[in-house]
Amino acid sequence: MFIIIAAGWLVFRAKLVGKKAVTGMTNVLIYIVNPCLILDAFQFEFDAERLGHFGIAFGLNLATMLLIIPLSRLAYPKKLIRDDADRRSLRFGTIYTNVGFYGLPLARALLGEDGVFYMIAFILAFAVVVWTQGVAMYVTDADFKTKALKIVKNPNIIATVVAVPLYLLGLLLPPVLGQAVGLVTELNTPLSMIVIGCNLAVIPLRSILIDKLAWYGTLITNLAVPAFFLGLLTLLPFVPNDIRLIALIGAACPVPAFLVMFSVIYRVNTAFPTRFLCLSTLTSVLTLPSLVALAGVIW
Repeated sequence: MFIIIAAGWLVFRAKLVGKKAVTGMTNVLIYIVNPCLILDAFQFEFDAERLGHFGIAFGLNLATMLLIIPLSRLAYPKKLIRDDADRRSLRFGTIYTNVGFYGLPLARALLGEDGVFYMIAFILAFAVVVWTQGVAMYVTDADFKTKALKIVKNPNIIATVVAVPLYLLGLLLPPVLGQAVGLVTELNTPLSMIVIGCNLAVIPLRSILIDKLAWYGTLITNLAVPAFFLGLLTLLPFVPNDIRLIALIGAACPVPAFLVMFSVIYRVNTAFPTRFLCLSTLTSVLTLPSLVALAGVIW
């Protein structure tokens, strides 16, 4: 992932890609790739028992994110973080995590296809919350009706509304369409990393390591929040270990690329969000496996 970020950094510094191209790639990710990722996530044969486990995973993961929302307000009070944009970036980066292209590979490595299936529940919960509460954090329209209309018309919400009934009815996409959707989803990780690299190219690299606010956010996001949920999940022994592990991975993943993408889409300065994202991703190489290993010992 860091190699691809470096590639994005290089092409932007070499002026092979400009700001308009970065905005265009971001739009492709948000409005084409991500909806396809949601559709592709539900291309499984229906199974009643697995659906029950899926429901548990979805409920647990949804509750996790909804609980982090008030916790993020406590972690980043206005008295401590005076800049509104920085405070919003910290809160967004803590509430939402990089489950799409960080959590899925790890879930597959640890638990195989069952892990992928349960992680899909987290991705669905992520989609529901990020395209409602997450968008509301950035949309500044005073008219609630306008906000609601934008949310309902969002391709990601439409993809979720289409994907879930198809799965419940045991219907798969036609082969040609299914293949096309699957191919588009493969753009998710590389294109996201290229966008991050391009945004990173306008920031002095030294500024990432000396940004105290980014370090504070990373400490909360990568350690404090997942450690808190590790403790809570330990109190739920009746939930299957695989599902608890997926919930922990989801909470422990680093800051999502959506933080930078939303900053681009809604024309917010990307300097601090990019520093926060890169520092969180870099340190997650140590924090995420440590938390998973600790869970293995405790559970």
